Amino acid sequence: MVCLVYIVHYCFRMDMVVNAGKSRKNVEAFVLLPPDARRAIDLLIDTRAQVGVPSSNVYIFARLNADSPMAGHTELQELAQACGELKFPERITSRKLRTYIATVSQVLCNFMHLVAVEVLSALLLVVWYNVQFSDVSQNLRCSA
Repeated sequence: MVCLVYIVHYCFRMDMVVNAGKSRKNVEAFVLLPPDARRAIDLLIDTRAQVGVPSSNVYIFARLNADSPMAGHTELQELAQACGELKFPERITSRKLRTYIATVSQVLCNFMHLVAVEVLSALLLVVWYNVQFSDVSQNLRCSA
């Protein structure tokens, strides 16, 4: 519950971008951008001309020599192949990366929930002990 409240609070600080879906046929993809991602994308847009991206290229993740977007899955494969120390670079795929990110997000959310429960229970104990000790100290003052 605490994780959900945190996510809802954090979502109100994000910008939402409506993008064409994968097939570009009557499907819209909604993307939530946190403030730091928004600043990074603004930096990409502001420095396009300085790095040689053609002004006719309308994509955020643009190629230098074409008017088409970068393909994330091919870039990921090229990076995996470029890493010489990997035993199985062909196992690094965008589908497996999405699965890994989803799993880690769930684990972190559960961890945050457990930490929040522990903190709340500790605070409740402190409040309870303070109430108990204040009652004892008041009784001592009255009897003295």
